[in-house]
Amino acid sequence: MTIDTKLSGRSVKKTIFFWLLIFIPIVFAVYFFFDGEGVTPLMRAARSGQIQNLSSLIKKGADLDKKSKYDWTALMFASSEGHEKAVILLLDAGANPNNRSQEVDSSFETTAGYPPSTALAVAIRESHLSIANILIDRGTFIDSDSVALAGRSGDIALLKKMIKKGADINKPSTSAYVESPLCGASEGGNLEIVKWLIANGADPNLLANGHTALEEAIRKDNSEIVLYLLKHGADPNIVFGSTKDTALIVAVTKHTWSGKYDENLAIIKMLLSYGADKSHKAFNGQHTALGFKIIQRKNGLKYIKPKMDPEMRKIHTDSLAHDDAVIELLENHKMLTTSSSRPQEAM
Repeated sequence: MTIDTKLSGRSVKKTIFFWLLIFIPIVFAVYFFFDGEGVTPLMRAARSGQIQNLSSLIKKGADLDKKSKYDWTALMFASSEGHEKAVILLLDAGANPNNRSQEVDSSFETTAGYPPSTALAVAIRESHLSIANILIDRGTFIDSDSVALAGRSGDIALLKKMIKKGADINKPSTSAYVESPLCGASEGGNLEIVKWLIANGADPNLLANGHTALEEAIRKDNSEIVLYLLKHGADPNIVFGSTKDTALIVAVTKHTWSGKYDENLAIIKMLLSYGADKSHKAFNGQHTALGFKIIQRKNGLKYIKPKMDPEMRKIHTDSLAHDDAVIELLENHKMLTTSSSRPQEAM
């Protein structure tokens, strides 16, 4: 039997070339995403929860508070991944829980898309609340971002602990991801947390980073929370944002999913009943809520084609029907003021 050595040589070269194509990008990715981010062996061990390796590195004198390119520490990595034993090990060894990172670009692998954070903030953001409690019990500074995230977490016990430790529930977050505890609870649809926060002094009209709790509840179609906030003093006419929006402008112009049309309409009625100003013009004074909705409806008509999928046609016709209902409500609604604090509706 003879072997074509020339052919075999080509096959070997192709095989080698094939595996190089696979491994070179992997090696590059590991370097770029890990070493390129300045991630140390201690950070990698903390991130993966490798307790034996982590303990060994600590005993060898690894810098506990060494920072990555974006100022993440081993403790932050362990907290974000939920490795409780690693967190305790690092704290016992003397890691500083109050280090704060920079904002991380979304293109990076290890901490992609994170705002400036602390170990406490990342633990709460990733729902590792047992770690959050450990950090607080160990004396970690409770920053406003962490308190805001706790509002969205739905954990009243965590919020109570934070307030007992001196946290201010009316201090806006430094992050645009969650503006305040009340904003977080309103966005998250947690009425129980909203009630607790209001009962404990949360300001329903706090303008946090250009946003209000009422706006957040409206954007998520949380009608129960909208009504509760209005009943407890939320002002529907606060102007916010670069486009000078109000709660009514947001409710009328926001994208509403088909299953939420009734809820959206109910929210608009609530806002009008509590004195929302229909005449306010947003976006550099160009349009009222009614004006915006009329424009949206005209644009919506463009999507109705003679030949289109029946299911898509129904989606668009339902959307137009909702637009019509909103327009009719805005055109016909009138307010009757009475001696009571709550306005009455007349149609």
